[in-house]
Amino acid sequence: LIDYDRLPDAQILLTPNSGGNTGQAEVLYLDSGTLFTASYTIGDAAPEPVSLDKTGVKLVLDLETNNNNSTIDRVEVEFTDSETGDWVRYYPPSLGLDPDTGDVPEYQWYDRGDFEQVNIVYDFLRDMQVFLKYDTATSGTAIIYFVTGAALVDATFTIQNP
Repeated sequence: LIDYDRLPDAQILLTPNSGGNTGQAEVLYLDSGTLFTASYTIGDAAPEPVSLDKTGVKLVLDLETNNNNSTIDRVEVEFTDSETGDWVRYYPPSLGLDPDTGDVPEYQWYDRGDFEQVNIVYDFLRDMQVFLKYDTATSGTAIIYFVTGAALVDATFTIQNP
């Protein structure tokens, strides 16, 4: 049984193959009753990557391009030091709402080779993992995974002050 802080709790049943280091895993998410089956391998973990310091960089995520009738137009995250930052959330003009602002108490930014991964913890927005695929040196497409809602959204991004 795995009791997560920010994800639904899961019960995992491992059925090892003859060697014991590989096998099948059944993962049951307790809140929804959803069951997944996957292969697993037990071995030495790769070393944890080092987060990049993005102090002064602003990441602009445009969610309105996803054609999902988003109530969020865009989110701008400015990284104020190597671990924290500030955010502004803008709504579509048709909603007539003022932007929201808040803090990013924690982030990690990793270069994964073909893409970059940005894990963002917000003070009261849904936490997200953002996967950036560059088309130019400062822009491209993004896939956003909202961790607490287990939802995927397509977006575009721009990096300011790289």
